Amino acid sequence: MSEVKRDISITGMTCAACANRVEKGLQRMDGIGSATVNFATEKAAVSFDNEKVDIQAIQEKIKSLGYDTVKEEADLQISGMTCAACSARIEKGLSRMEGVQLATVNLALETGKVEYDPSVINPSDLIAKIKNMGYDAELKSEIPEGTEDHRQKEIRHKTRLFIFLRLSPSRFFGRCSLIFHSHHGCLFLLG
Repeated sequence: MSEVKRDISITGMTCAACANRVEKGLQRMDGIGSATVNFATEKAAVSFDNEKVDIQAIQEKIKSLGYDTVKEEADLQISGMTCAACSARIEKGLSRMEGVQLATVNLALETGKVEYDPSVINPSDLIAKIKNMGYDAELKSEIPEGTEDHRQKEIRHKTRLFIFLRLSPSRFFGRCSLIFHSHHGCLFLLG
């Protein structure tokens, strides 16, 4: 038996009877060593055997009693992914972390959205996990405003290249030669 102690933030309790209801509901769960709920702080202090029950099951029990647990969301900018397997690997790695309820990674946008329990895990843990897997990540909120996105630079570069190639050298110089002949030796480049 490996006993774990966690504080879980609870929302929706309006009185001491609510706290008592949650406390009794948690104590009836298999694998719970002890559970005390404090109405004033809106927290449940729970010790449990993590081989019999996990934090998600405890949160589901609280929801089934008519209350909710506090969740936070982290919006991440992730770089270094090259294929769908990379994004799936990150998603799976984050989802397996204790305290993470939902993790989605978008390869095309190079972003990630993680729903987590702040009493168990924090954004720096999420970023450390991603970096440990060989990618780079940072919170979108920590990216300075006005910093140009590297994807936007790449799009602008490819657009310019496309326009240049569209005006292929034979077409471009063909136009220039017409201009050259029509102006008696003067070469004008329109640009």
